[in-house]
Amino acid sequence: MIKLNLLGIICFCFLQNLWSQNLYFEGITTKNGLSNNKVNCILQDRRGFIWIGTNDGLNRYDGNKFMVFRNKPNDTTSLSGNYISDLLEDKDGNIWIATLDGGITRYNYMHTPQTQFKQFKHQPNDASSIPVNIIHAVIEDQQGYLWLATGGFDVIRLHKSSGKISFPFPDSRRTALDLCLDKSNTIWIGRQGGGIVKIDPVTLAAEKDIRYDNLYASLPHAVVTTLFCDEKNNMWYGSWDKLLYQYNRSANQEKSFPGKNEPNSFIQDQIQFILADRDQRLWLGGKDSGLQIYHTGTNQFTQYKHDPLLEGSLADNNVNCIFIDRQNKIWIGTNKGISVTNPKQQFFQQFITAGNKKVAKIYDFYKDADGKLWIGTDIGLFIEENGTTKYFPLYDGKEALAVTSFYPANKNVFYIGTNSSLFMLDKKNKKIQKLPNTENDKVMNHLIASRVVSMAEDSIENQPVLMVSPYGHFLAYYNFIEHKWVSRLDTVKKILPRFNIKDNLIRKMYKTSSGNIWFANVKEGLGKWNKGVSPALYFYKNNPMLKNSISNNNVFDIIEGSNHNLWISTYGGGLNYFEPQKESFQHIAVSDNLLEGITTDSLGNIWMISNGNLQKYELTRNAITVYALPDVEKSGGVSGYIYKDPSGKIYLAGKNYYFSFFPGEIKSSFTQPEVHLTDLKIFNNSFSHLLFKEKITLQYRQNYFTIEFAAPDFNSTQPVQYAYMLEGFDKDWVNAGSRNFASYSNLEGGTYYFKVKASNHAGVWSDKIKTIKIVIIPPVWKRWWFLVLSALLLAGAIYALYRYRINEILKRQAIRNKIAQDLHDNVGSTLSSISVYSHVAQINNSKDNKTALHEVLEKISSTSSDMIAEMNDTVWAINPVNDNMEKIIGRMESFAKPLLAARNIKFAFHYQPGIEQVNLGMEKRKNFYLIFKECLNNVIKYSGAGFLEVHLLLKDKKLVLWIQDNGVGFNVEKEMAGKKLTLSGNGLRNMHLRAKEMKAILTITSEIGKGTNVSLTCPIP
Repeated sequence: MIKLNLLGIICFCFLQNLWSQNLYFEGITTKNGLSNNKVNCILQDRRGFIWIGTNDGLNRYDGNKFMVFRNKPNDTTSLSGNYISDLLEDKDGNIWIATLDGGITRYNYMHTPQTQFKQFKHQPNDASSIPVNIIHAVIEDQQGYLWLATGGFDVIRLHKSSGKISFPFPDSRRTALDLCLDKSNTIWIGRQGGGIVKIDPVTLAAEKDIRYDNLYASLPHAVVTTLFCDEKNNMWYGSWDKLLYQYNRSANQEKSFPGKNEPNSFIQDQIQFILADRDQRLWLGGKDSGLQIYHTGTNQFTQYKHDPLLEGSLADNNVNCIFIDRQNKIWIGTNKGISVTNPKQQFFQQFITAGNKKVAKIYDFYKDADGKLWIGTDIGLFIEENGTTKYFPLYDGKEALAVTSFYPANKNVFYIGTNSSLFMLDKKNKKIQKLPNTENDKVMNHLIASRVVSMAEDSIENQPVLMVSPYGHFLAYYNFIEHKWVSRLDTVKKILPRFNIKDNLIRKMYKTSSGNIWFANVKEGLGKWNKGVSPALYFYKNNPMLKNSISNNNVFDIIEGSNHNLWISTYGGGLNYFEPQKESFQHIAVSDNLLEGITTDSLGNIWMISNGNLQKYELTRNAITVYALPDVEKSGGVSGYIYKDPSGKIYLAGKNYYFSFFPGEIKSSFTQPEVHLTDLKIFNNSFSHLLFKEKITLQYRQNYFTIEFAAPDFNSTQPVQYAYMLEGFDKDWVNAGSRNFASYSNLEGGTYYFKVKASNHAGVWSDKIKTIKIVIIPPVWKRWWFLVLSALLLAGAIYALYRYRINEILKRQAIRNKIAQDLHDNVGSTLSSISVYSHVAQINNSKDNKTALHEVLEKISSTSSDMIAEMNDTVWAINPVNDNMEKIIGRMESFAKPLLAARNIKFAFHYQPGIEQVNLGMEKRKNFYLIFKECLNNVIKYSGAGFLEVHLLLKDKKLVLWIQDNGVGFNVEKEMAGKKLTLSGNGLRNMHLRAKEMKAILTITSEIGKGTNVSLTCPIP
């Protein structure tokens, strides 16, 4: 991703010569995701997205990711062409994309995906279409018409809604290259071979110079490549004759800027684009000369060209377009990508030190009282004074020395650490010498694979000493009283065990304002030098079991804060805040892990080096700002320590260069990125137009969807961070990092609110939260009314079942009651009869009346048999096993055959096939059988018949029983009228009563001498 931030005024100092470049450019190419490196036009839309037209498609850029749109052959819902020549956002928010190979296309992101792109192309068989597909430029007039500069048809006017076109110059076959609407509402047309034509867009009245009708006339700006109207309504234009022209409106004069081979003058070139910034400087894009800036106040030009050896130079010398965004960044489209710069936010100064043509690694800085800046490098000493840098190589004998650290001894003398030993440096004559008796110490006389990285003055055993860190050799100190070195090889002092020195890699010794000395150790964490008669080191190390321990044992730098607490940078654990009184560390979670040098400014901000960049930590915001500094030699950025001089100016270095700046001059930008919803995909099909409604309504089958979003931000070195939440589903915000989409599946029906927010480059979350309401309609069976209706139906069904069961219980109870009543009546009366007959039998027996006694006993036997038969019929009827007709038919036959055979009555029983499967309820079955039984008994007892025929059949869902005999017959009407019961005990009345209980129809027909017919028609349940 491109890093757009606070870049610097770059000053390169080669010894005593100063070469300056005023702008540093960051590049965007196909490596960043751009569809093609030849960039022809750039636009920022109302939402903040940058649109980039190239030779191969249109790009939408949000500062992190690109979305590429291209023409798809035979697809009218895509771009009309891929060679994008110009872009325009009209008053209605539509983006018009002019192409050189496909006419012009209108784009509206609020339309359905199938209608977002509308093509306006030349159709050979359609006279109302645009006449040619080559469109060089497009503008909109105050009436809302579009004017198109075409290749071969001059200019045409397009009505946006109807698509109708008109030809202000119907007979012209010239090519128009550019258009410009001035502040007088006049359209200027730059033509190829026709000079400039002006037209009134209302009256269509045209003004042209007829001299240009002659294509071979030697005239200025015969081919106008670009037009620009400034704030004073002056018109500027470039031409194939490689001059810059200005038409001065107030003087009504035209003047040219011929190319001169002089400093600060115009470089003769074909100017392809002109734009003015907020300071009314003209930015000129040339075909071969790169970028030129015309300073109208001084009448001077500044040139910027591509330099392949310098990082941060212009991407290419062929500049096609220039655009200024809302943050005043300048976007320059070239044949090799985009160059971006921000001249208003360049506060850093960069200096290159190139002594002896070697790459110098800078170790340390020191600003003396005279204002001289001393720079220690691996190739010697540099001194910068009054804008001039001088190089002083230092030697110990024939050995060239690297200057690795400075420590002031007094006004005229430095202690300087080197890769060989510690020296005293005389500031005036630049001569160096070792401290007395240095040759007697094997460590400090000549360091092996090491360098002196840090120094601090203190006292040991009440004697003043200079403590130094010969990196890799633990600790050494020089006793100013005894004039000798004491190091790890001293067998008498034995300083390693005596002072508890455990780490041979001591990066830095830092002395606080209170006189305490702290050690930055590579392996043993933070060390505290405990003074006293027997000084020793105490180590603060990382302890996972302790909450407030240091985050990492690899300590890089130490700096004292305004409240005398310490800030600690670690290489692996980020930034720590240490309170010595409480012996408590606080890890700053927002910091990068790999921190190097740190310092503070007057506001209490912490400036740090990490991953080649400069960072600032603001305690009040708990936020980090990253500054990607210019790295002209591509050396990997800045590293090492940070130096702050007495005036508060900060210095930091890379290989062969360093930066300096005043922290107060750098104003951090904390603009809050605004999130826009860019697409809604349901099962991977786009429904982006739904995002612009008050709410999104989805069916339950559409509950798998993805919402894409973007927050255009071009200030940060890091991608925008997103957090989202689907209120009603997510319990808290989901931190998505730089991922710009959220997916959900199998959501229940209901109402949800999707929310998304973004953080700026300082890690501060924006309070601009984008929210959209999403309603998922549940299936019918999950809707409230369906659930209520189902509940009511279920309740009704339960109640109906309850009533049915109650009715069945009542019905069964009624049957039981009736059976009980029948049993009570029949059995009771029969038993009473038997009791009476028994009494009569006793009387007849006492009187020895054998004939009467025999009759009475027969009566008792007959009555008992009848009661047993009736009880058997009742038990059979109650048993549910006998509900089907097969059981009934079997019982009817088993009852009828023996009785009729005993009376020599022939019997024929017929039933319809399949009738066996018919079921009759208990009560109906009982009455049906008893009616049949009554009929049979009457035939046997009274009919004198010799033949009986029975039929069972189904007719119209009714069961029909038909019984016919050939007996004596009887007069039915007479019997019914006289209510005589001449047939059996209960007679006809019982049969009719049972038929009525069955809701059946009983029909009895009979004539004397012609037999009897009985028909019973019973409905089947």
